[in-house]
This record gives sequence, structure tokens and C-alpha cells, in this order.
Amino acid sequence: MYYEDRSKYQFLRKITPYFIVQFYRQHLADKKPPSRHKIHKKFGNKGLKINLGAGITKLPGFISIDLYGNPDIKMTLGKYLLPFNDGSVEFVYSSHFLEHIPFDTAKALLFDAQRVMVKGGGIRISVPDMALFIRKYEAKDTDFYNKKRYKGGTIGLQLCNVFFENGEHFCMYDFEFLCYLLDATGFMNIERANYDPSLDNRPEHSLIVMAVK
Repeated sequence: MYYEDRSKYQFLRKITPYFIVQFYRQHLADKKPPSRHKIHKKFGNKGLKINLGAGITKLPGFISIDLYGNPDIKMTLGKYLLPFNDGSVEFVYSSHFLEHIPFDTAKALLFDAQRVMVKGGGIRISVPDMALFIRKYEAKDTDFYNKKRYKGGTIGLQLCNVFFENGEHFCMYDFEFLCYLLDATGFMNIERANYDPSLDNRPEHSLIVMAVK
């Protein structure tokens, strides 16, 4: 993921000066991808399917891309261009990743995803549903929050913990907001999608949207 891997520097933070810890964090979060030539030599030149911010997920037929873990392509998403030629990608998937990066970074990433996609190619994005969490807050549905193990002494604090996730969530989306982002980055035919167990996870609180280039 784009967000920091706290376990890798937690011990260092206790014993080293602040500026050294900050330098190490920046080092961890800065990874250039391999060249396009190497990527296309390995995966082919067309009809590719990519999973942005895949984490530990390995979807059959998809090229996993992330900063941490053991993805097929390790890189800092949003900082560097995707290592694919224009029109070489058929399908883009991302599950519970966009909320972990700032809005401007997400916008730049989707612009680049649109660049690498073939005309008529599809994109599928799943994020936590901000509108759902707000409805549950307004209904004072503590059972919903407690079942998801969101910490907090009040339901308001639980909602804040969802939105900010200990500093790991940068932006939350409802359907209108996600439509705005996709439209602004050149996608069309934007619509809600049903949960697909072969791709998606966390059906109880996900907003899933599909669009085409």
C-alpha cells in the first residue's frame, strides 16, 4: 500500500533521532517500477488486467501492483507512472485502496490508469461506503460499528476511527464523489456494481463502482 508500513520502523523510532526515522520512512515509500520494456516482456503487450493496491491479494489473471508485500510489480502508486504502454491494459481493478491515498494522488493515478487502458476497457473500484457509515452513525447503530470492531468510547469516535483509520485513511468516498473522480479522469458509463465474490471483499460496507474508458 501507499501508506506507511509501521512495523518496519516502529523499533527504530524509539531509539533514533526523528529526522533519521523520517528519512527511513521516505525511503520505504519511494519505489520506482521496472521499465515498461521489462514489464511487457514478462506479461505481454495487450489485454492485461491489473490490480492497483493489491496488498496480499493475488487474483487469478491479474497483475498485482503495490508498494508492500510481494506483488508482481512493486512501486509507489501515484508517484510514478504505471509501467505500461498506452492501450495495453484491458481491465483495472482496485479494492479498498483509494481511501489510503490523498485525493490528488488518486486523481493522478486514475488519469494514468485511463492512459494505459484500451478504449472500451473497464475499471472496477471498491471503497468503504462513506454514506453507509454516516447513515449508521445517524441511526446510532452501535451494533454495526461494534461488529466491525471499530474502537471508540462513543459512536462519533467510532465514525472518526473509520474515516481516519489511525492516519491511514486520507479520503472517503460516497457514490457521487467517486463518480466525480472517475468522470474527471475521463471515464464514462459510471454505475454501481453488485458484489462479486470472485473479486471483491468486505461486502457489508463496500461501495463498488464500474466504468469504461
